[in-house]
Amino acid sequence: PVVFRRNEFMVISPSTKDDLVARGVDERRITVVLCGLDHGRYRHLGFERFPDPVIVHLGRLRKYKSVEVALRAMTRIRERLPSAKLIVVGDGPHRPALEREARRLGLGAAVEFRGHVGDEDLVALLNRSHLLVNPSPKEGWGLTVVEGAACGVPVVASDRPGLRDSVWNGETGLLVPYGDAEALAASSLRILEDRALWERLSRGALDRVKELTWDRCARETLALLERVVATPAGQIYALFLVHRNAARTDELHYGVRPHELDEVVDLFRFAGELECNGFQRYVNYFRPEYLGQLVDLRTLGRLRGH
Repeated sequence: PVVFRRNEFMVISPSTKDDLVARGVDERRITVVLCGLDHGRYRHLGFERFPDPVIVHLGRLRKYKSVEVALRAMTRIRERLPSAKLIVVGDGPHRPALEREARRLGLGAAVEFRGHVGDEDLVALLNRSHLLVNPSPKEGWGLTVVEGAACGVPVVASDRPGLRDSVWNGETGLLVPYGDAEALAASSLRILEDRALWERLSRGALDRVKELTWDRCARETLALLERVVATPAGQIYALFLVHRNAARTDELHYGVRPHELDEVVDLFRFAGELECNGFQRYVNYFRPEYLGQLVDLRTLGRLRGH
């Protein structure tokens, strides 16, 4: 929409940026700031892995997550590795359907639905497991993938938005076509049966997640906010918020050049916080020569239904 054309966007993955660009947002106004990770919680404990192959699926059990693809892949995996087991961690409305599908596929004890697992138990489980799978069609980022990576678990995931950002293909795990149970099984077996590959991916996962800290995320976010506030429109909006929060604004003045007025109007439209009376008082702090050029308050009033 036109209201967004001059706004700055902060997104959590390159895939989200691509999605916005496809919707018409100027890529120069989009900044990617990857999520952080609680490294005090999700960490490599050096535990010995389970004696038999254990694969984990971690996440909310909703239909769109396509967990049934992992179930179908298990039937193939067990043809070569009969002792392999899939542990499904998490709960949700699609769980009963998934349990029925597991029974239909004859997986029996090869699949365990654990429901919600506490943080300490989850970290211990990840540290003892061999593989994490995520067959979802789309993620904003893929947080469960990096949580597993922080515990040294390689991943096999769909080559889809978000997951192709959080999985470094060939370095922390492998990407496969979405919905392809055969490909998911083949890549899982490739990792589980090749000790050298498993160790390389595990080391790669531990190394890669080191950069995913909340401190880094905060620094990058602050840098973006400072850059936005440094623009004329950003300074005007910042002054408006100061005024709304009852701070002293009687000595604040700011001049707006005519070519910057559209950006100012768009910014206020986007904010969705306009109160015409309050804004009328606010603009009185601007130098008189700019007041007639700044904003058509009647237009802004219509946006809010005044």
